[in-house]
Amino acid sequence: GRAVARIVARESGWPIKEMILTDPPRIVLDLMVPGTDLLNPTPSPVAAGTIWVGTDDGRVHVTRDGGQNWTRIDGRAKGVPPGTWVPMITPSPHDAGSAFIVFDNHRRGDMKPYAFRVRNHGSDWESLITKDVQGYALSIVQDHLDPDLLFLGTEFGLFFSSNGGAEWLKFTAGVPTVSVMDLAIQPRENDLVLGTHGRSVYILDD
Repeated sequence: GRAVARIVARESGWPIKEMILTDPPRIVLDLMVPGTDLLNPTPSPVAAGTIWVGTDDGRVHVTRDGGQNWTRIDGRAKGVPPGTWVPMITPSPHDAGSAFIVFDNHRRGDMKPYAFRVRNHGSDWESLITKDVQGYALSIVQDHLDPDLLFLGTEFGLFFSSNGGAEWLKFTAGVPTVSVMDLAIQPRENDLVLGTHGRSVYILDD
């Protein structure tokens, strides 16, 4: 949609929605343009008030004060064509200023993978793509226990790195060659959950 809402509690105890992003924009920075959609507003699990958001026209913004002020940071994503879809942003569970961001441009015939580690709330961008990655990137997540363990979903399956993205291996134990559209870690059970295109949901234990 074209708005982000947060749930706040009134004195009565009943929650209400408070709009913090709208179209047309009502914030200081031009977060959106008419016709674009916010795809993935994601709060940091370790810093209250820090929210990352991407759009379907390639914009990435971050706020550190619950939406009062936003900073656009996608200009530092080197090599990514303007207007590239932002399908997933995953804030780091270890560092409030870090997140993992993927861009997907296959709708315009660009099959290259784009995945980044962002530090210092968007000031520093590092590409995580190596020759080992096959297919355009769709999803990414960092392990909640081991900061060097990363999982990357692409058009051609699941890839993992045990050294922070320096090298990637394809995970083939029970996971087919299929588009991995979404990734999530269930911290209590230490499970990795995969949402795929056309092949249902997979849960990798521990």
